[in-house]
Amino acid sequence: MGTQTSGEFLRRFRTSAACGFVAMICAVLAGCGGSEPRVGPELNASVMGTVTLNGAAVQKARITFENSDIGVYGAVINDDGTFAVPAMAEGEFKVTVTPTETSNPMVAPADGTMPEPAKPTGIPANYSSIENTQEKVKINAGENSYDLKMSS
Repeated sequence: MGTQTSGEFLRRFRTSAACGFVAMICAVLAGCGGSEPRVGPELNASVMGTVTLNGAAVQKARITFENSDIGVYGAVINDDGTFAVPAMAEGEFKVTVTPTETSNPMVAPADGTMPEPAKPTGIPANYSSIENTQEKVKINAGENSYDLKMSS
């Protein structure tokens, strides 16, 4: 074996250190163990249905299923009143419906005064907030059907 000069030694040391650093970064990014356990409930259910108010399809709104121990799931309601939540956990949920548009969007009046805040349209107060709703539904594993028939 030949004798290494200090320059050759430093060059080899830097190359080895750089390779070791890259290997360490790759191990950290890839993870050292197997797959991590899933955090949160299993998404083993789905629900689809229709939302009506006084017999007419609800439009421009969102339906939400909430359980403080499980989570919140929801979907935008289509113009024909139908909705679909393709993946959610099973359990008992409170149901709310909230508008996605308002009756009086904030547009500055011509006289320069402050506009009134936007107000929700049409959804009865007893369905529009988690605090007020009495509507509950049990969602089972697999496919579920749920029709919400509201009245004002």
